Amino acid sequence: MSTPHESAEKPMQFFYLENALYKSCAYVLCSLPVIILANYVTIVVVQQREITVFLGMTTIIAVLGLYVAQFLWPRYRICQRGLSQRNFLPVWDVWTWEDVASGQLSYQFETLTNPSRPWYCRKLYLLLENDDRQTVMSQLMSRYRPPLRPLMNPLTFQIKGLKSKTITLSDDGLTILKHGRTTHYAWMDVIRIELWNPDEYSEGFLNGIFVLADQTIRLRNGYDDAGNIEPGIDIDLRRYLDSHQISWVNAERS
Repeated sequence: MSTPHESAEKPMQFFYLENALYKSCAYVLCSLPVIILANYVTIVVVQQREITVFLGMTTIIAVLGLYVAQFLWPRYRICQRGLSQRNFLPVWDVWTWEDVASGQLSYQFETLTNPSRPWYCRKLYLLLENDDRQTVMSQLMSRYRPPLRPLMNPLTFQIKGLKSKTITLSDDGLTILKHGRTTHYAWMDVIRIELWNPDEYSEGFLNGIFVLADQTIRLRNGYDDAGNIEPGIDIDLRRYLDSHQISWVNAERS
């Protein structure tokens, strides 16, 4: 449920909370008048206490209602500066595109984390409907660069069959061992890769196809006997390749 707003100089897009959370906030607001009335009957009519006690309770409830009401306004905003999250009514917390491309942010489970920010605003939770999430993430990931965490230990995969070979992924690139012969490809030699992952924006991948100048290599984790996806390959190739060289495919199609 997005609401685009056009401006001649700075076009913006606004996005609301996902429907379940949005409705929950609306239900809370609708219940507040009932709570206030119940407090009046209890404090003033039944207990016959001072009206100031009721007014104090009402003030606390009103502040709570004002806080909840902000979640019914657009929660996220995309503009030329970056991605923003509403903190309180007119106040926006901006995550600039420069920050996104700085290599300081990590992304996992619909959450962006920047450890260099103050503790109270170092996480950005993308609580969006699927369509809105795809729109936001497509713009975010076109600029996103993950933290540079070099591979301390190379990852080695055995590919069995008629063309059995051993593939090793490391900071230096791909090393292929086949019939006793070793061939090395630097990351700059990789033309294109296709990745399979249940969450296309999470770090790592489930399966992958590497397109090189002279051959195509497929790494496959697959499924276990119970039909569950086995643990993914724990490496984020976006730290080695440009985003246009990487395409994502839904895991169920692998």
